[in-house]
Amino acid sequence: MKNSKFLAILHFLILAVVIWWNYYINSGSIDGKTVGAVSDKFSTLFTPAAYAFSIWRVIYLLLTCYAVYLIKIAFSNNEDEEVVLKSAPWLILAHLGSASWLWFWLQESTGISVIVMIVIMLSLIVAILKLNMERWDAPLPTLAFVWWPIDLYAGWISVALVANVSAHLTGIGWDGGLKESSWVIIMIAIVSVIHILMIQKRNMREFAAVAIWAFIAIAVKHWDGLQFLSWTAIFASIIIGAVAARHAYLNRATLPFIRKDNV
Repeated sequence: MKNSKFLAILHFLILAVVIWWNYYINSGSIDGKTVGAVSDKFSTLFTPAAYAFSIWRVIYLLLTCYAVYLIKIAFSNNEDEEVVLKSAPWLILAHLGSASWLWFWLQESTGISVIVMIVIMLSLIVAILKLNMERWDAPLPTLAFVWWPIDLYAGWISVALVANVSAHLTGIGWDGGLKESSWVIIMIAIVSVIHILMIQKRNMREFAAVAIWAFIAIAVKHWDGLQFLSWTAIFASIIIGAVAARHAYLNRATLPFIRKDNV
């Protein structure tokens, strides 16, 4: 069996186990805890409204499409198996990291969970670089079944990592000499800059769309209380959205549903 076939099957199986593990963890089967309950315990002003975490359903759906597509590539003689060889090992590492993160989070080991999330983020970055994502005009199947799943996965992890760090620092009582609301504004600014750079330097508008989703959820959470944080998050969303829209317009000839070479 070729390496690409082995990797594609292994990735599919690991992803299936991780999805099951996620369900099992959130069923309260371990000490009656769930990810949401622990998140509530370490909730910070940067933590978005609960509905924001439903994005995992979309991410897992897209990752499942990615997993099936990898198998199709691996078992097709006329497909480029380099996609499998370059991305599957790093996505496997990211999935294993996600499974580990769930365990450490449930154990309330927030410091270790930060380290694990950094590993997840680095794994996804390596996959992005190896695939040279968003730097060339890939066909629509590659965009839809490889790039977009990784884009959304990495985009959400980038936001979740900041939230995880915030939760850890809150848990150990560190405030850095600033009010929590001030730190939230700083974190929103940092995340905004990162996502804007991903649009401008890597053409990853889908990656940045996740920040808009998260910021709107932060705005919803604080709307009846700290409205200045809501408006800060909304303003950041508008800026990222405007940058993404301008980028899409300037590069409209390469948009997947306009190009004539989507095969």
